[in-house]
Amino acid sequence: MRLYRNSNCPDADEVEEVLREMVLAYRVELVEPGSRPGRGAEDPSPALRDGDRLLVGREAILRHLSALESWIADWRRFQSDACYLDDDGEVC
Repeated sequence: MRLYRNSNCPDADEVEEVLREMVLAYRVELVEPGSRPGRGAEDPSPALRDGDRLLVGREAILRHLSALESWIADWRRFQSDACYLDDDGEVC
């Protein structure tokens, strides 16, 4: 993932904090206002590229990260050598 942001953007600060809390790999590209991908100078929102998707603005980015959250939790859960029991006591 790549986060496009300017250095003084509270919305981008919030997005970056969520990325850190989710322990996701990402790179930050500092850009001047108006030079972000797909944005005009009138909109100071951050942008996030995730694969071939470009999400623009705080709300769109946070919705995308929220949707990823449960998938990431399951993926991390089953990527270890640990054994898990489901609610019925069965080995997963």
